[in-house]
Amino acid sequence: ATDIERPSARRACQTADSQQNWLAVRLVSRSRMDGLHLRASVTGLAAVPTDGGFGHVAFLCTECAEEALTGRPYSHGAIIGGLIAHEIGHLLLNRAGHSASGLMRSPWTQEEWELAAQGRMVLNHKEAQQVRAQVQERMQQSTQTRAAR
Repeated sequence: ATDIERPSARRACQTADSQQNWLAVRLVSRSRMDGLHLRASVTGLAAVPTDGGFGHVAFLCTECAEEALTGRPYSHGAIIGGLIAHEIGHLLLNRAGHSASGLMRSPWTQEEWELAAQGRMVLNHKEAQQVRAQVQERMQQSTQTRAAR
């Protein structure tokens, strides 16, 4: 099993000292991503729990992203930033699914690559509202947890 698949890693993706308001994006190698048997076009993965809890950790394969950029004249930094934002979007939306357009689309079309290169990838209006609500819920639960200690 890869580190991502180990039970301790899954627990770390779901809780961290009872705090709900933290997120992490881990940069991983191609071999780690290949070990998950994902589609070749996948550059990242967000550990979104299915039990109603909050996701905290996402993984991004920078080598995979660089391969996806082959032949495209875009800044790697801007694209990596867009891909990180996409994975954080999964965590803050608390879902693994994708949208028909914008930041949460998958796979990205030429339009998304161009917007990402320009730093202009955004969530749609409904997703932005969901993220605000999710952040408020995380903060509220974190405050309640601290108060209960």
